[in-house]
Amino acid sequence: MKAPSIKSVFATGLLLGCTAIAVPAQAQAAEKPGDHCVANLSTGSNECFGTFRESIASATNGQVTDAPLTARAAVADRTLKTKLEGPQTAEASRAAAYVLSIEYQLSGYGGDSLVITAGTPCVRDGQRDFTVNDIRDINPWWNDRISSFDGYNTCDVNHYEHQVVNGGDTTGPRASMSSMGAMDNKTTGLTFG
Repeated sequence: MKAPSIKSVFATGLLLGCTAIAVPAQAQAAEKPGDHCVANLSTGSNECFGTFRESIASATNGQVTDAPLTARAAVADRTLKTKLEGPQTAEASRAAAYVLSIEYQLSGYGGDSLVITAGTPCVRDGQRDFTVNDIRDINPWWNDRISSFDGYNTCDVNHYEHQVVNGGDTTGPRASMSSMGAMDNKTTGLTFG
């Protein structure tokens, strides 16, 4: 059997070395922050939690602490939907963060969730109230992972294939979608209005 040449050993080592260097960068880009995250557009905060209940408690500044443990169970909970539609009293209003939408990793409102909040609700006037030009700016893991969503506090949510400023395909403004159709796992930008 013929021994490998120095050139082939060097080339193989170089190839393997480059591959080993590239893998950690790819893995880091897709690192999952947590199962259920909350991003506040008014404050810029972004936190992740182990359960849906913990994320809702954080999203509502402790006003709602009895949400179901899983996102899928929450969709059927009409009482929770009412609670997330905004503060019911003046005292709660002062401490509130309004839930604008809950984005889900899987169709049918399942899997991991991203609760997007702000200091004010949406206003039904046909204008954009909030814009997330690039979801990677608030939580990189969620880029191209949204498969369903539910809007709250009069927000119609529009999902963009690319950054909002770059356009591309959109869902159009909608209050809720259990399946994103052609936009499944393609969202980079969002607008709320």
